[in-house]
Amino acid sequence: MPVTTTATPLTLRNVRGEYFLALNQQLGASWSRMIASVFPTDQPQEQYPWLGASPNLRKWEGERTVRELRSDTITIVNDDYETGVEFRLPDLRRDKTGQMVARVRDMATRVAMFPERLLTDLLLANGNAYDGVAFFADTHAVGSSGTIDNNMGTGDGMAGGATPTTAQMSANILLAITRLMGFRDDQGEPLNEAARQFALMAPPNLWGPSVAAIQSDFTSASASNPLAELRSQGVQVVPMVNARLTATNTFYIFRTDAGIRPFLVQEEGVMPVELGPDSERAAMTNRAYFGHGWRGGVGYGRFELAVRAATS
Repeated sequence: MPVTTTATPLTLRNVRGEYFLALNQQLGASWSRMIASVFPTDQPQEQYPWLGASPNLRKWEGERTVRELRSDTITIVNDDYETGVEFRLPDLRRDKTGQMVARVRDMATRVAMFPERLLTDLLLANGNAYDGVAFFADTHAVGSSGTIDNNMGTGDGMAGGATPTTAQMSANILLAITRLMGFRDDQGEPLNEAARQFALMAPPNLWGPSVAAIQSDFTSASASNPLAELRSQGVQVVPMVNARLTATNTFYIFRTDAGIRPFLVQEEGVMPVELGPDSERAAMTNRAYFGHGWRGGVGYGRFELAVRAATS
């Protein structure tokens, strides 16, 4: 005798619960939290004063030394973003296959990953950093830092173009990390000497060679992989793929264990909006609405914690 199953009616309460479950899961998977410092905001815009490096220790002779810190300010303006979906009330009651829940979970994924889109736009635009120079440039200089060149290319030994071998990619990554480790602060002191955690961002075509270069003990040239030695010293490089990157021969290295990150994300939070079966809208259209919004902005942080590398 056939068994008849009755689907549990789908309510907006169920939809809301699935939405926030997916949102929390996806926030933990977003690379935006790795390369950007995240701050709450409740104003039309926020200002971030960059204070220079703390003074270095010196032999105590006479009175204590008192030094003023450098101060540069970044201002980030908040913008509003929104989207939503409609459900026919009969469909909401009869949904047996979870299609509506799937759509709502996809909405949560998109808003969780939305800062990635904004940060990628910053990478590609390469606007000015806090010193008034393009974020990736050959000519940064802050106080007594000397020249900070975080824009590597052909003349810096990068090789392999859009199809590097494991050996070439390993050498490229090591060169980029070495460059970053050599940067000095505004007092002329090594700025990244304590760095042990890095993220590598690559377009899809460079992601495979990057993963192989980071994880293999030997390169494609059957030689010992120098990145394996870095692993043994506690240095971690996390490979990330970014399908929005347009240059097929360019990757990025970011330091991810500093007190501040290379980029800034400020957000007021995700704001869901519901017009349920009992709303005036539903009475007039026989449809319920579930939408959400995101309010915030992104900006450039510390260029000294990032390197762009173009292979040739």
